[in-house]
Amino acid sequence: MNNIISLNFISKLKERIDSNITLIQVVLGPRQVGKTTTVLKLIEDHYQDRAHYVSADSVFNSDAA
Repeated sequence: MNNIISLNFISKLKERIDSNITLIQVVLGPRQVGKTTTVLKLIEDHYQDRAHYVSADSVFNSDAA
């Protein structure tokens, strides 16, 4: 059974990305609510050939060599 879930913030994010406004879109929210999953699914469904995803989770690790 395939269920499609459409949430307003996903369509709003796609609308902002597709607009002529050239601003960076930042997705903020509490931990473990699906921010990364949502963005990766949006890229997979609509921008696979035009997007590059980079995680900055460990960029500021003070122990990194």
